[in-house]
Amino acid sequence: MTVMTSDAILKRVRGICLSLDDTAERVSWGHPTFTVGGRTFAVFEEYKDEWCMCFRVEKAHQPLFLKDPRFFIARNTQPSPAAF
Repeated sequence: MTVMTSDAILKRVRGICLSLDDTAERVSWGHPTFTVGGRTFAVFEEYKDEWCMCFRVEKAHQPLFLKDPRFFIARNTQPSPAAF
């Protein structure tokens, strides 16, 4: 198994996110943040010593993701119809 560096992972994620229409990247709170129409949809950050992507997921779809142990609700999520 090949272990990717955080730079290699970010390069791959950046290519995917920026290939979407009307997306942009900015740094927010020290993290690469991807937006569409000025609204955040993904953030690349380190959490518990592991690199991860936070994605905006509508509340109705969250249970589908949370069945998989690789997904969790981010610690800094505020109550809203969608969470990261």
